[in-house]
Amino acid sequence: MTNVHVEWDNPEQTIIRYDFSKGWTWDEYYAATKMGDALIDSTTHKLLIGAILHIPDPTLPTNVLRGTQIGMKARHPRAVLVVLVTRNRFVHALYEVVVSAYRSLKEELLRADTLEDARALLNQRLASQWTPPDDPKS
Repeated sequence: MTNVHVEWDNPEQTIIRYDFSKGWTWDEYYAATKMGDALIDSTTHKLLIGAILHIPDPTLPTNVLRGTQIGMKARHPRAVLVVLVTRNRFVHALYEVVVSAYRSLKEELLRADTLEDARALLNQRLASQWTPPDDPKS
């Protein structure tokens, strides 16, 4: 059994959610992202995708900075926004370190305290970034 579970967060398949259980590892996360990429590739729409990383437990594997950098660089091209969801102050502080160390992530890696806040943030940001496909009749 894996400690990182991935599934669609909404019926429109525009938000994918990764749920992390205590004791998760980077290998489990990278395996879950492969499954998440397969979910994204299975969609027929061309909408941009947001990802929620739901980490309720503050226990993190080693090499958080490096693992985060690798994960963000390897994400699916349509997964344009990632929201870290946790209320843990330690993880909040690590988030600030990550976005300070990798400034290019500031607009792509966001943080929220609750799943509801993350969904609202993603829906707002994705709606503002979505461009409708060209009309084939034009």
